[in-house]
Amino acid sequence: MNIKLLNNTYYSLFVCSFMWSLFWLSINTMPFEIYFFGENFIKSINSLRLVLALILSFLMIIYFALKIFLIEKRTYLFKLDFRYYFLILFSSYLIFLIFSDTRELNLQNTYLIILSLGTIFFSLVLMNISEINLRCLIIVNILFLICICFITILPKYDEIISHNFNFYRTFFFLDGNLLNQVNPRVTGLSRSVSILNIFLLIVILNTKNKFLNSILLILFLFLFFVIWGMQSRGSILCFYITTLFLLMSVSKFKNFQKIIFLIFLIFSNFTVDYIYKNKINQVEEIKQYSRILDNNSSGRVDIWKYSLTNYEYENIFGYGSQGDRYFLKKYIKKDKFGDNSSNAILYSFLSGGYLALLLIITIYIHLINRIKYFIFTKYKNNVFYTFSISIIVFFFVRSLFENSFSLFSIDYLLLFSSLLYVNKIETKKIP
Repeated sequence: MNIKLLNNTYYSLFVCSFMWSLFWLSINTMPFEIYFFGENFIKSINSLRLVLALILSFLMIIYFALKIFLIEKRTYLFKLDFRYYFLILFSSYLIFLIFSDTRELNLQNTYLIILSLGTIFFSLVLMNISEINLRCLIIVNILFLICICFITILPKYDEIISHNFNFYRTFFFLDGNLLNQVNPRVTGLSRSVSILNIFLLIVILNTKNKFLNSILLILFLFLFFVIWGMQSRGSILCFYITTLFLLMSVSKFKNFQKIIFLIFLIFSNFTVDYIYKNKINQVEEIKQYSRILDNNSSGRVDIWKYSLTNYEYENIFGYGSQGDRYFLKKYIKKDKFGDNSSNAILYSFLSGGYLALLLIITIYIHLINRIKYFIFTKYKNNVFYTFSISIIVFFFVRSLFENSFSLFSIDYLLLFSSLLYVNKIETKKIP
């Protein structure tokens, strides 16, 4: 963006942070809320959260188009990177929705695509965005995750205590909270705490002050028990894998110390879960919400089998944005297991057909290459670079059993901004 004011570091930081915050604020809003503007203060705020993000998205798209055709045409045409993979992926959802004979082209079916494209064109308009600006985006991510956790957990403090710290039971029912919005699902809440704890671990691994490390380690262990108490098996799996990745690739601990640390984490959490299930909670109504060691399935495998068995493979274009929800309308177990595909690859295929399938696989290959590059580089003392790679590892795993970054979401915002930072660092050609 060739605006002189953006050469001013503080102004640039403010603009980038403000724009990125608008995308974050649009999370958990719905298109119908736009029509409630003016009814009361809370409804007007919820309406503006989505409207402002949509307006910003359109402005970014229009400005980028003007830059290509009127200002700097040659600058953009041959700079292919991961952003264009996402651009074509989300565009395929929109294009195939337009040509669909069975689905309606309306804001309900397109707003997630518009917001996704808005973030991409935001990064393309600010093509030469500095490293400090990208760090600021990551800080914005962390601040929003902290806000989500506090805003969601604190009002339910008494319930958490009464349920003997059974977070899963506390947040099982999606009742309203701040601004009359539905609380995040416990899986999403545990993801937020997990990401914050991973950042905390990276700070610990890069801090030499023993006193500070001790304080941070206590906080890390506390949040680790909170994650366990939320009983989201997917988040726990992602957290353990990412923690193991960090210990193996970043930590200066000796191998013996790494193994002891991992054994301690695993043993302590399973011990707490055992005590919780067999000693603290004798009431059957409460015990049924302890899920870690249970064999009950969440239904994902059944959804995947149904989708792969019943998809009409001659439909090369998919069903458009949120095609999984449309496709699973006839799924007789959707009231029990849900109506989303719970897999990024499957979601992309159902929404954008074979083209989207090819693109999401390309994105996965790109993620693997970024992880490989990090493993073999000697320069891992950059906290933001390490954190960005950890985000990639975390959501690479999470996307195997959630739609995750295949559509506009918190997962997508975290992954996309991390890829921006990683791309910036690696283009410096770290030796």
